[in-house]
Amino acid sequence: MNQPSILYGVQGTGNGHISRARLMSGEFARLGVQVDYLFSGRARAAYFDMEEFARQQYGTGLSFKTRQGRIRKWQTLKSSKPLRYASEVSALRTDRYSLVISDFEPTTAWAAKLRGTPALALGHQYALTGKAPCPPGDFVAKWIVRHFTPANQRIGFHWHPYERLTLPPMIDTELSPISNSQSFTLVYLPFEDQQETVALLQQLRGEHFVVYSPEAAQETQCRNVSIYPLSKNGFHHHLQRCNRVICNTGFELITEALYLGKPVLTKPLNGQFEQTANAMALKELQLATVARQISVLNLDKFIHSTPPRSRIIYPNVARELAEFCLQRVNSTLSPEESNTALAALAARLWSQVAQPSGVETLSVGDAPTLAAA
Repeated sequence: MNQPSILYGVQGTGNGHISRARLMSGEFARLGVQVDYLFSGRARAAYFDMEEFARQQYGTGLSFKTRQGRIRKWQTLKSSKPLRYASEVSALRTDRYSLVISDFEPTTAWAAKLRGTPALALGHQYALTGKAPCPPGDFVAKWIVRHFTPANQRIGFHWHPYERLTLPPMIDTELSPISNSQSFTLVYLPFEDQQETVALLQQLRGEHFVVYSPEAAQETQCRNVSIYPLSKNGFHHHLQRCNRVICNTGFELITEALYLGKPVLTKPLNGQFEQTANAMALKELQLATVARQISVLNLDKFIHSTPPRSRIIYPNVARELAEFCLQRVNSTLSPEESNTALAALAARLWSQVAQPSGVETLSVGDAPTLAAA
């Protein structure tokens, strides 16, 4: 093998995993590392703006089905293709690579385990252990988090250093807030009924909403609601200029909003373990407004009563993590040595996080506390 090569698996159910892969892609290109990408979890035609992934392939993977803001377990089971998935795992030649990285993508992780290829798992899900807030019970979900993507080492991301091996969120550090004379609220609720969402927003006639919808084929205007098809550049254009954000309780978009200083109203996807845990953490850290349902009443209160918030400045985690992965490729670290190096990386990155006023800077593993007013 003449140069380091990496197989990078990306869970395609939501766009957060893909956003993280975009950042890592740029850093690997800077380091001159050859990377092949495998995306799974949705139909190939449902991906968008994928040009930067030069060497890409698509698989079936494992995902879940939703309807009207709730996971549908029976539909998820019916839509699964276990034989096809097992065939893809068996056929994937991970032994051609120096390292497999799985961003909560199971095909690459299980193929690496089958062939004995060194594997590293990335994802917010791996931070949902120990001291991090998690919903009680739901043993099936917790089992899935532990076993969905086997790997030699797992690296989690969170909004707070609950554990010594947890890294700060990965963010595009080139994003910055842009002042805008027109007040509007950015809305991204892909797991909700899109027609019901638009109808609800139209009831607040004095407010302007920009909605990004997975069902939109072109830009349309419905009274006070502007609807756009999914687009990475278009979404970031509006995210940088909006006054506030309404979204489901995924990790990446809320991180971007915190980084830009945008107040967030968020509704966790019912029955989804990760989003419920995220909602608990956001409440505990006082970082966002969490609602079980989006209604005219809480929308009006959020828009008119939520004060501006300070930005949380995160360092360039993607750059440091790409260099850590290259170190893993070029050296034979024991599991203990690798965890020691990761803990040092985590401590260094958390020391660079600029906390909002009123929240104390914490050591890794400490419980969050609020400074006295």
